[in-house]
Amino acid sequence: MKKGVTVIELLIAILVVGMLSLGLAYIITSGLKVWSGGQKRTEVLDQGRISIERLSRELRQAVRNTLATLTVNDVKFNAVLGGNTTYIVEYKLSGTALQRSEKTSAGAADDFVNIAESINNLNITYYDSAGAETATASDVRTVRVTLVMDMPAPEQDINIITEVRPRNFMTTGE
Repeated sequence: MKKGVTVIELLIAILVVGMLSLGLAYIITSGLKVWSGGQKRTEVLDQGRISIERLSRELRQAVRNTLATLTVNDVKFNAVLGGNTTYIVEYKLSGTALQRSEKTSAGAADDFVNIAESINNLNITYYDSAGAETATASDVRTVRVTLVMDMPAPEQDINIITEVRPRNFMTTGE
């Protein structure tokens, strides 16, 4: 008798190798999806953290009684940034992007730049020295900023919250 492989044995071998290949391909693609989702979540969260830190840092340097806009998703103030130049700084939510504008005079055109994407909500709350909400710029002592970051599915949205006490807003005894 001759030794060899029958057609049936060859078909079974091809079938087994094909099933193993499909299983391996599924495992690899699932792993890539998880890794890709993690990368997207990290990117969104990093953008949110960096932008809220920048907003907080600049708001901390705001000049007293210069809050020009006191709305839920827009804040505009004067701040001395990097030297002796006073800038008019504005942060606002536009669609799903947090935008920032910086100019040296009130007459200059707004030049908004996106500093974070994937934002569902920007909520800015202003508090007086007693901790009560206020809409009067001269009474503001603390500002709470909440960014709601739109995380990729199936993750839930993430709230990033910070409270800022602008240094130049305090009065004697506060």
